[in-house]
Amino acid sequence: MERVYVLEPGTFLKKDGTNLAVTCKGKVIDRVAFDGLKQLTLIGYTSLSGAVLRALVRNRVETVLLTPTGRFEGRLCLAEHKQVLRRQAQYLRLSDPAIQAQAAIWIVRGKLRTQARLLALRGQQYAETTLGASAAAIRALERSFPAVQDLDLIRGVEGHASKIYFHAFPDLLRNPDFSFSGRTKRPPTDPVNALLSFVYTLITNEILSCIQRVGLDPYLGTLHEVSYG
Repeated sequence: MERVYVLEPGTFLKKDGTNLAVTCKGKVIDRVAFDGLKQLTLIGYTSLSGAVLRALVRNRVETVLLTPTGRFEGRLCLAEHKQVLRRQAQYLRLSDPAIQAQAAIWIVRGKLRTQARLLALRGQQYAETTLGASAAAIRALERSFPAVQDLDLIRGVEGHASKIYFHAFPDLLRNPDFSFSGRTKRPPTDPVNALLSFVYTLITNEILSCIQRVGLDPYLGTLHEVSYG
């Protein structure tokens, strides 16, 4: 097991030999070996012992804290990666506008391909929808990238693709109990948007961990200009 998510209010985590013991109301409900644990996400009000904290740090387990509603609060900071030269190279490379734009294109192109692939796949399953047409429209935007090198234009392409994607999103929902009229956030205004924001938070923390694990700075982006925060 690589990832553990703790959601139950009142859960207490304690160290049991080489294992993380998950307890609730005085009873052990699960045990996970520290050496097999990659990431621990605590959602809501969970308590843990000092011995668990030390074991998490020693085993370099990424530990993420979220509010009961899934909002990111913080991460347990491990010792800084010593790849100073790698971070210097990252800063130097991304200070070149052409390289920054190319990196932004790679990222946005990957996003568009994923969106188009999902819509096309579901469009084959649900032929009565316009999912296939939406996938084709996003693919057409992806093909425009060779002529795009300006960050404003790249962001514009990404924004246009997102508009197409979320316009088609209701056709992906097959349960009549769920509805979607548009993307809302900070705060999300309905269950579908709340779930999207929650999953995006989990994915963001996974990406942050991956970037830091190889010694790079996750806060130096490519799609937006560098600024505080």
